[in-house]
Amino acid sequence: LRHALTAFDRLSLETQEWAKTANLRFVERESTTYPGALEVIGRIDSLPPVEDWWFAASDAFGNLRNALDQLNHNIFSYVAGGEPGIVRFPMTTKGSQWRDWRKSANVAGYPSWLIARYKRFQPYSSHRPMLRTLEAIANKEKHREGVTAALSLSRAEFTDGHFHVTPILPESFDSSSIQAEFPPVIDLSDTEFLVVTTSIPGHSMHIEESERPAKFDFEFVLRMDGEEIPLEAAVHRITGEVLWAASHVIGREPDGTTHPTKFDLSLQGDRGPNRS
Repeated sequence: LRHALTAFDRLSLETQEWAKTANLRFVERESTTYPGALEVIGRIDSLPPVEDWWFAASDAFGNLRNALDQLNHNIFSYVAGGEPGIVRFPMTTKGSQWRDWRKSANVAGYPSWLIARYKRFQPYSSHRPMLRTLEAIANKEKHREGVTAALSLSRAEFTDGHFHVTPILPESFDSSSIQAEFPPVIDLSDTEFLVVTTSIPGHSMHIEESERPAKFDFEFVLRMDGEEIPLEAAVHRITGEVLWAASHVIGREPDGTTHPTKFDLSLQGDRGPNRS
């Protein structure tokens, strides 16, 4: 767990350091695709090392998964003795999957109160998505299919430029008729990328190409199965769920339904409801 948290902190610092030196600037110009429209593009001097960041993130997520597996390994050894027959911490999304694991746990000698602790963190019964997402990331990483990482522009604010319009706009012109189109996603996957295209129906807009002062934020995201997961939010929520699950299963955190504000992860667990 400590290794995963350290890796995530290091990754956050690396992305922030890259952003400081990215030399991102915004340029307003006449559109090269739609005559009569204006466009704002972003330019950077070098591409971010997204692939390296992805490997660092996947390793850290793998450590979170392995931490729960190691916990279950130790519990099995304590309860059943000998080498464990149940290695992976269950992250079931269907009732049938949970019943299969519960059957194996019963055979191994897991007491009912301990099995109940595990059940509180099964995605199918808790309806919380964090462990399901962790399992999906781990499985996708094994096959490297259906998952991509990207650095996206999450916010951009820039001053308006001065442009000419032909024919001249009437005094009764309603500014709400100005149309702005944004790409579905704005990834920094090229040194030049489109931010927004602006047009006025029935008119042509003209401007001299110029840079615009701007404020902006980046966001490192994972995309899989049609969903986009901001890395920072995923790390915060998944890590919290892993810590909570580990703390609850070993008996250091009694509440398995309301997320605690802090955790006691001392190495010693308990012996269940009838401990002495």
